[in-house]
Amino acid sequence: MGKYLKNFSALVMTAALAVTAIDMQPADAAKAPKLDKKNVSVQVGRKKTIKVKNGKKAAKVTWKSNKTSVVKVMKKVTAGNKAVTIKGIKKGSAKITASYKLKGTAKKMTCKVKVTDGKPEVPTVPPTVSNAPVITQAPTAAPTNAPTTEPTATPVPTPEPTPRIKVVTANEAIVEKNIPKDFKDKKDGVEYGSFIVNAKYYSDITESERTVNIALPAGYDESKKYPVVYMMHGIGCTKEMFGTNIDGSSIAKIYANLRAEGKCEEMIIVFPGIRVSDEPENNMHSTENYKHYDDFREDLINNLMPYMEENYSVATGRENTAVCGWSMGGREALYIGLSRPDVFGYTAGYCPAFGLLPYTNPSVGKSEPGLLAVEGAEEDTITLPEEYIDNTYVQISAGLYDDVVNDEPKRYHNALETGGVPHIYNEYASGHSDGVYDPGFYVLIMNAFKTVE
Repeated sequence: MGKYLKNFSALVMTAALAVTAIDMQPADAAKAPKLDKKNVSVQVGRKKTIKVKNGKKAAKVTWKSNKTSVVKVMKKVTAGNKAVTIKGIKKGSAKITASYKLKGTAKKMTCKVKVTDGKPEVPTVPPTVSNAPVITQAPTAAPTNAPTTEPTATPVPTPEPTPRIKVVTANEAIVEKNIPKDFKDKKDGVEYGSFIVNAKYYSDITESERTVNIALPAGYDESKKYPVVYMMHGIGCTKEMFGTNIDGSSIAKIYANLRAEGKCEEMIIVFPGIRVSDEPENNMHSTENYKHYDDFREDLINNLMPYMEENYSVATGRENTAVCGWSMGGREALYIGLSRPDVFGYTAGYCPAFGLLPYTNPSVGKSEPGLLAVEGAEEDTITLPEEYIDNTYVQISAGLYDDVVNDEPKRYHNALETGGVPHIYNEYASGHSDGVYDPGFYVLIMNAFKTVE
């Protein structure tokens, strides 16, 4: 009897453990992290939220869109409810990936996103034989022949909406992969315009007159309005690095050659000195000296641009204004253009120097917090206000053999991708030289000042 009871108890215990195991398996599976949506649809310009369900509080989640031109990640949350807000940019399909990490374990979850244009289908209506309005409801009373006491108001026509000018972005841009070898040579039959050297404007920062070189297009005509490109030099250099006459300026020749082929718009090119100080540049790699370059943003907007508008036939507005530069000038061009997209529709950096993101550069013994760093971001991020994301031309050009700024241009490219900013990133078989800024400028002006209404 005792042996029977002992065996019976063992059977009961085994069954209980089996039942417990069966009960526990689905419960554990249900607690596994997963997205609350596997498929989602969103209209262009609208937003939706995707969440991680059953996520642990200590876990970290990063979100990424595989097509930022279609769907943009608006807000990343790496703690708490593990949610992300996405926005439809243009019609199409994309995937949002959530990378979930906890104590060395990682899991990737995806949600398919379909972006629709949100336009309702227009039903087919048979044509009518007159323009009389269609009555959708019978009148409640018979009409009378009594005259009205109030005069009939004259209908006021609805004004046509002003077309919104949209700057061509990387999504619509043209990038020639095989630039002609003679793209910066002086050619017979091409008109090359003229150079104005050391034009003077007043700076309220230095409280003194500063000088600028200006390349005017061939046939410059005061009755026309010309868009403007501001081209900026590197640290330790001057505006003269881009020439003081047509023969000595590859930039001026590149423009004239493209214009002669009908591949770019007419424009004025301005070569300013971007170190805003009258003191000699003795300690080149110092925080104080870097600030003199950063100060050019205010000098450009508040002093040089008004001077150009007063003295030359300049087309105003962000859609008519570009800023670009090489090395430190590339850093400043991207800083100026991306921090003030309300003023500059086009921005390009060629071999852009350190400083837009936090860095330490051992070769010069300098560190900076980053001019465009997004506070609180877990990874390098450079972005734009929402209204300018798909309405700004951004370009970064890098040298494959650049041993001065190294991979910093590519780092900026990756940060723009994380920030959802459409942009052009191209690399050239060159070092830190004109082998990058000449072809980079060629690409910029092929696309500059071409807008979509």
